[in-house]
Amino acid sequence: MDVNTSQRFIERGSHKGKGLAVFTSGGDSQGMNAAVRSVVRMGIYLGCKVYFIREGYQGMVDGGDNIEEANWSSVSSIIHKGGTIIGSARCMDFIKREGRLKAAYNLVTRGITNLVVIGGDGSLTGANLFRQEWSSLLDELLENNKITKDQREKYKHLHIAGMVGSIDNDFCGTDMTIGTDSALHRIIEAIDAIASTAYSHQRTFIMEVMGRHCGNYSEIEAEDFSKSKKKTLQGFDEIDVEFDPITFNRLVMQQDIVKEIPESILETETASALSVLIYLALVTALSCDADYVFVPESPPSIDWKDKFCATACCSYLALVAALACEADQVFIPEDPVPNNWVEKLCKRLQQERKSGQRLNIIIMAEGAIDREGKPITSELVKNVVVDNLKQDTRITVLGHVQRGGSPSAFDRILGCRMGAEAVMALMEATPDTEPCVVSLDGNQAVRLPLMECVRRTKAVAQAMADKQWDLAVQLRGRSFARNLETYKMLTRLKPPKGAFDETGRGVFANAAEESYRAGKLDKLAVRLYFYRGVQLRFCTRY
Repeated sequence: MDVNTSQRFIERGSHKGKGLAVFTSGGDSQGMNAAVRSVVRMGIYLGCKVYFIREGYQGMVDGGDNIEEANWSSVSSIIHKGGTIIGSARCMDFIKREGRLKAAYNLVTRGITNLVVIGGDGSLTGANLFRQEWSSLLDELLENNKITKDQREKYKHLHIAGMVGSIDNDFCGTDMTIGTDSALHRIIEAIDAIASTAYSHQRTFIMEVMGRHCGNYSEIEAEDFSKSKKKTLQGFDEIDVEFDPITFNRLVMQQDIVKEIPESILETETASALSVLIYLALVTALSCDADYVFVPESPPSIDWKDKFCATACCSYLALVAALACEADQVFIPEDPVPNNWVEKLCKRLQQERKSGQRLNIIIMAEGAIDREGKPITSELVKNVVVDNLKQDTRITVLGHVQRGGSPSAFDRILGCRMGAEAVMALMEATPDTEPCVVSLDGNQAVRLPLMECVRRTKAVAQAMADKQWDLAVQLRGRSFARNLETYKMLTRLKPPKGAFDETGRGVFANAAEESYRAGKLDKLAVRLYFYRGVQLRFCTRY
C-alpha cells in the first residue's frame, strides 16, 4: 500500500512546558466545542499546559477564575453540544489599551504565550492588535513592577493562531467556516417542514435566513466621539433617568430626537439627558459589535441609506439553501435583483402555478437590495405577491434557530481537524512567524496569513458599497460563484439560445432506491439536461 510521504509523526510531549490558551469570541456557532476539545487534547498530548479562557476577551481582561487550567477530562462529552461551553462575550474593555494591559498581565502570570482564537474577523483582528502591542505592554508592566525582568524576557513573544467560527461562511480564504454546515441543515429542515403545509394550502412562503452584516461599525470619527463623551460626563452623576430598551432604541434611531423624549426625561435637564443617551448609544454600539449607530451629534452623510443597505452581508446560507430546496426566488446582496424585479418575480410565480406547482418558496438573505442599493424586505416582497397575484403569502423568520442545536458530523470533524492544526501552527511558530488562520482548502486544513484574509474579507464590503457586484461575487470565492451560476441556470424559465448549440438525445433512468432526496436530484439533473438542449426519454423500468 502506498504511504503518503507528507504525513509526519508527532512525538508525545515534544513541546513540554509551553503555555497555551484557547477562547471563543463573538457569536457562537455549532462545532466550536469540537474545536476547543481538539485544541485541549492536542496541547496536552504535546506536553503543553493548556488553559480555558472563559467568556472570550472579557475573561482574559478580568482574569481570576475565568482563566482555568484544562485537563483531558475537561473536554469529555462536549463534541456533540452546540454553542461553546467556555462562553463568549463582547468586550469593550479590550478595545482600550488599559484592558489589553490587564489581559497581558493575566497571561504572563500564568506563562501563556500561545493563543488559539475561535471567532470571526473582528475577534481575529483584535488578537493581531494584541500581538503587535505585546512587547510594549510587557515593557509597561515591567515599568510598573507588575512583572519581573525574567518574566519579561521569558515571555517576550506572543503567538496567535485563529479558527473562524461563524454560521455565515463569511470569511475569505476558507471553503467553510465552523458552524455553517449545521446552520444549513437547520434551514433545510425548516423549509422541508414548511413545504408540506404550503403544499396543502397552496401558499407562498418567504423564509428569512440569517447572514451577518460585515460592514463598517459607524460613520462616527474618533474626534466626534471624544467631544461627545466630554459633554456627557458633565452632570452625568446628577441624572437619575430610567427608560425601557424600546424607548431608548427609538430615541437613538430618530433624526428628530427631541420629539421622541419621554416625559420622565423631560423632567430633567434635556440637554444633559440627551448627552447621556448619546453616550450610551455610542458605547453600546462599540461593546455589542453594532454595524451602525445613529446619533444627532454626528449626523450621517446624505447617502447614508445606500451605504447602510450596501454593508456586506454574506448570503452563503441563503444561496445554498435556495439551491438545495428548489426555491423559486432568492434575494441576496452580492447579486442584487434588477430594477424590474417585481415584474420578473410575478411572472415566474405565475408560470410555476400554471405548470401545476401548488407552492412557492422565496428565500430572503439579510441585507437584500436591488441594483440601486435600495433595501428589499420580506414585508415588501409579501405585499408584491399579495397585491399582484392574490396568493396567500406568509413570512417565516428562522432567526437563532439556525445557530442552535447539535453540530453536524461535518462541523465536528472540521473543528477537530482545525483545532489540531492550530496547535501545531503555534508549536512550530518562530518570533518572525506571522499570525495565521487555519482554513479549509478542498479537503485540507491549511494555514494562511491572518490579516491578508481579513483584508480580503473587508474588500467584499467595499466592493458592495461601491456597487461592484461582479467583484463582490468574485471575492466571495469560486464556490460561491459556482453556486450562484448553478442556481440561476436551474431557475430560468427558458434556457438561453446558446444552450442549444449542441443538440442530442439521452435516456434518463434512476437505479437508486426511491427517496425524497433522490427525487430532488432527478429533478435537478433533468433541468440541467433541458438547459443544455438535450432531448430526454425517461426509462421507467430497467
